[in-house]
Amino acid sequence: MNRILFLLMATSLLVCTCGCVPDHPQTPQIIISSPTPTVTGTWEIVIEGLVYDQSANPDKPIPGATVTYDVLHSYFPELQKGRLNRAISNRHGEFSFHVIVHDTDSIRILVEAQGYIPYEERFVGIDLLAGKHLEVELTPR
Repeated sequence: MNRILFLLMATSLLVCTCGCVPDHPQTPQIIISSPTPTVTGTWEIVIEGLVYDQSANPDKPIPGATVTYDVLHSYFPELQKGRLNRAISNRHGEFSFHVIVHDTDSIRILVEAQGYIPYEERFVGIDLLAGKHLEVELTPR
């Protein structure tokens, strides 16, 4: 009996994973993926987050904020050429982009929105290997 129940559950899980469509619409969600290895010592990771107005109560998302990253130092600078390094926050203040970093790379994240003081943060590649979720509070000018 337990074996049959297990097989039924496994089959149901397999069917749903391979093509089940939910009965109700779901809210879009940003998925943080695990790092993908590229050239030795480099990783493709996802930097994602939320931009909001820190003066609002409750915190109000800021749509249309520009989020850019600059590689200040790169062990493999040729990997950065031609890569998109900018995202715009959506109506919920969410943003996401893929970055290739080496363990020793140094990057800068800059968040700007009209009417707000820009926000800047720097990271070393090793700190980004698991991806990064940022919650950025912008201060009105």
